[in-house]
Amino acid sequence: MKPSFHVWIADDLKQRFFGPGPYELLTRVKRTHSVNAASKEMRMAYTKATRLVSHAEEGLGTEILATHIGGARGGGSDLTPEGEDVLARYDAWTKAVGQYVETSFASCFAGLENVPAFGCVIMASGAAHRFGRQKLLAPFEGKPLLLHAIEAAEASAFDCVVSTRWDEVAALAEGHEVSRATPEGPLQSDTMRAGIEALGPRAGYLFLQGDQPLVTSQSLDAIAKAAELHPGHVVRLSWQGQPASPVFFPGTLREALLGLEGDEGGSALFGRVPGLKEGTVLVKAASSLELCDVDTPEALETLEAAVATNKEV
Repeated sequence: MKPSFHVWIADDLKQRFFGPGPYELLTRVKRTHSVNAASKEMRMAYTKATRLVSHAEEGLGTEILATHIGGARGGGSDLTPEGEDVLARYDAWTKAVGQYVETSFASCFAGLENVPAFGCVIMASGAAHRFGRQKLLAPFEGKPLLLHAIEAAEASAFDCVVSTRWDEVAALAEGHEVSRATPEGPLQSDTMRAGIEALGPRAGYLFLQGDQPLVTSQSLDAIAKAAELHPGHVVRLSWQGQPASPVFFPGTLREALLGLEGDEGGSALFGRVPGLKEGTVLVKAASSLELCDVDTPEALETLEAAVATNKEV
């Protein structure tokens, strides 16, 4: 399925006076220099064509056609400068509306029929220097740390890819409905770029840290639902009003995300895109534990203890 739309201009009484029909008629008049010729091309009665022009002029409050009698061409009609201006404005407006219709449709209907689902990049390419070894393979609640994030993402509404440089980490995704992307470098922007490119064009991208084992598929689905209802906005998981990870970015920012450099993350765009940070939509986590990541062995022990005692951290 795909979106279809038309736009009209209406008066204060909501009566349409300019839209696709008058636009096509004026475009043909511009080419043929004749209302009669234009109306014949459209298989429209000449009287209806003149009525459309008159109605449009009344609504716009300006003359859009000038009629010439006699002369070298034997008479005809041409657009006035105001008519040319109206055509240009309507054309620009239609294109702008069309772009928003397509992007918002892709977001609001993500995952339905033939509309691609949102993408999720599981960030799993760090060197884990503070942990002292590959932390994503460390056991947590009976299975490797990363596997928790993979299973939560796999059970959600997102199409997922694990972005990692490490073969042993990628092996954890085998047998799961997630693919692998291999970054060209070790930095955060490299990891994000590889995941985005592997997923291809999407209405939005979620970035989930691989060392965040207690994020639930329910929270990920809540982020997806918020993104559907708020197309064009960043969506973040949060606790007590404080934004955290994972973070969803709309697909309209795809090129900006691909253009990140060095160890920049998506948050770098908050200082570059006006209104992006202020328009962020927060989704409340079920527990503060969902937001916890693991940087050190001590942090892993603390998180395991919190889970065992069912305490917030």
